[in-house]
Amino acid sequence: MKEQQALIEENLALKATLEAQRLELLTSKKEIERLNELVQFFQRMKFAPSSEKDKNPNQLRIFNEAEELAFKSNDGEGSDQEGFDSDKKEVKGYTRKRGKRKPLPEDLEREDVIIELPEEERVCPDDGTPLVEIGEEVSEKLDIIPAVIKVIRCSVNIPFTVL
Repeated sequence: MKEQQALIEENLALKATLEAQRLELLTSKKEIERLNELVQFFQRMKFAPSSEKDKNPNQLRIFNEAEELAFKSNDGEGSDQEGFDSDKKEVKGYTRKRGKRKPLPEDLEREDVIIELPEEERVCPDDGTPLVEIGEEVSEKLDIIPAVIKVIRCSVNIPFTVL
């Protein structure tokens, strides 16, 4: 009888342990499910498209009130852009001025370097008549030598033409 009573008590203890383990397993499964949902939520937040058009299509209609009113005032006839054509204004264009460097001071020493075309390039390639000088382009560059400052003037690309 003591054996039978001991077996019954052991059986009840095992059933209680089994029930506790089932309860622990159920709570663990719920916690795992909740954490998986959180992971999916954060993945959507990080990797999902972030465009306005993908979030809520009705939200973008908030800013179309003026267009809808104009469309309703035309009784739905024609395009909704008709009311806006009269508001166009013509804008006068402008040309941008190129910036220029300040000229170098006149009191600095100047050294002239003339760069000329070779003699064989001073003839017209079509008929062989000699080209005539019609002007010059001058650029100045500042050359700083310790204790000596001077300006070197370079005449470059002297244009020629046929007379």
